[in-house]
Amino acid sequence: NAHVWYVDASSGDDEDDGSKEDPFRSLGRAVRELRGGAGDQLLATSGDQGISFHEEVSVSPERSGTPTRPTRIEAWPGRPAPILDGALPDRAGEPGLTTGIHVGASFVQIRGFTVRHYVENGISLNGSTGNVIEDCIVERCDRHGIFAYYSPNSTIVQPQVRGCLHQGISIRSSPQTAVLGGLSQDNGFDGLLLLQDSDDVLISGLRASGNK
Repeated sequence: NAHVWYVDASSGDDEDDGSKEDPFRSLGRAVRELRGGAGDQLLATSGDQGISFHEEVSVSPERSGTPTRPTRIEAWPGRPAPILDGALPDRAGEPGLTTGIHVGASFVQIRGFTVRHYVENGISLNGSTGNVIEDCIVERCDRHGIFAYYSPNSTIVQPQVRGCLHQGISIRSSPQTAVLGGLSQDNGFDGLLLLQDSDDVLISGLRASGNK
């Protein structure tokens, strides 16, 4: 009984029903429809006009999936990729909002998003387990690009993280996490940081360059 919800930043409307023909406008509106354990899917696009989502997205624990029925938040196949931009209207190109995508739920898959200009983290996993971040681009955040905190058994696949002021990827107290492929470049401190009991971590194929 999994359901698919659609979001289009260019032509959607939060008063619509979230179907493919009548998508929502905001990610937050669609996230509220995701049901825990149902294997629901959210498909998002910046649309034909390439409009960015200017919002903070929070996936709360009650929207957790299961190992066999994860909750999926993904780019809409065949459509322009979704872009989250935290810059405020009067300060274009500068971090403004706090966190792009915050995942407190478990067994959630985030795929195909570009996230930029957030004050804290582009994508954060906090107090969760079994999450996947795949093929996401995170740029120019003031702290971390991708941050896993007390979130074991997470998998980060082919990340592209650039120009964050602290760490590109920070893994803290998150054992058995894997980072597979990707690039962490030109970040203010570390390309990748492992801290505080992040045991049994697998790093394979990640390139790091230009980090201080």
